[in-house]
Amino acid sequence: MDESLYLSGIVNSVTIVHRRDELRATKVLQERAFANPKYKWLWSHVVEEFTGNEALEYARVKDLKTGEVYNYPTAAAFIYVGFHPNTEYLKGLLDMDPLGHLYTDIHMRTKAPGVYACGDARADSTRQLGAAVGDGITAALAAYHDLSGA
Repeated sequence: MDESLYLSGIVNSVTIVHRRDELRATKVLQERAFANPKYKWLWSHVVEEFTGNEALEYARVKDLKTGEVYNYPTAAAFIYVGFHPNTEYLKGLLDMDPLGHLYTDIHMRTKAPGVYACGDARADSTRQLGAAVGDGITAALAAYHDLSGA
């Protein structure tokens, strides 16, 4: 919801296409979004395809309750799927916060030698693309140094 709230400050409208019929965002973010007149909601929907000639014109969406598929006019898309990292398989092996984000040092090293975490999988991440890229570079350099002994 953070991302859509930011976007709502610079665009005319924000349409949230959500596969469920309720949000799992924090209560405060939900309240802000629901109070914002720029929001439109497509509950229990998924995007199947983006279409257009020279530029994006439509999102082909499917209503999961009725099965209806239709073109929803749109000029831009910001894709944001999920907020929980795919780290379930590491439970008990690595230290993580209650949401599954892995704890690292400043070089993106976990407590397990040779295992690094970066971006949205890392605890205390800002969940921003630029920061994730920086985390990836930091992890790559740490791995290089660890492997080469440099």
